[in-house]
Amino acid sequence: MAHPDEHRQALTDGARGLLARGVITADEWLELCDLVTGAYSFAIEQRAAELFHQASTYDVFDSSWRKVGTATRGVLLFAGADWPLLIRHGDDGHLQAFSGTGFNFLAGTLQGLELTMENGRRFALVEVGRYLRGGVYVEAITDPDDFLLVLHAAAAAREDGDLARARHLLQRARVSPFRVCPTCRANFATLDECTRCAGLGFIRVTV
Repeated sequence: MAHPDEHRQALTDGARGLLARGVITADEWLELCDLVTGAYSFAIEQRAAELFHQASTYDVFDSSWRKVGTATRGVLLFAGADWPLLIRHGDDGHLQAFSGTGFNFLAGTLQGLELTMENGRRFALVEVGRYLRGGVYVEAITDPDDFLLVLHAAAAAREDGDLARARHLLQRARVSPFRVCPTCRANFATLDECTRCAGLGFIRVTV
């Protein structure tokens, strides 16, 4: 999946080309740029929401991939820290980290699963589990073979008419860094020729 930055650049270049050819006026170009900016902001918010889940538990790693903290249900605590950070939507709609001291000042911004602090330090969040509906905690599926087994079990349950089990298994499959390939949809008719997933039927979600 292309990053929203790529879409924004393509749309902006397209609008600039229309302006250069005289197809649109300068005022119309500015209006198009405003629309592109709005769409970009919405896409970033949606992308963040798709990757980060308030009901999940994450291990937090620094740039050297050393575990330095954990985040559970939107509360992030660095090892040795006295106060947690609260991950919430800010005024601009983006996910942000605020101090949990009661003063509620901005400490960092979360895009995807990368936390960038106000001082420039960056941290990666890796999902290790999630609380499903009913408060049941399950560990994240990190092995691609296990992910495929769950997908196959869900398909078998659907074929047997057990829709409740199929829904549960698909919900379970979402607690992982993998997603069904959006290009071939794991369809056997097109799976082998799919260049997006290289015939696997699924892709790893990236930030």
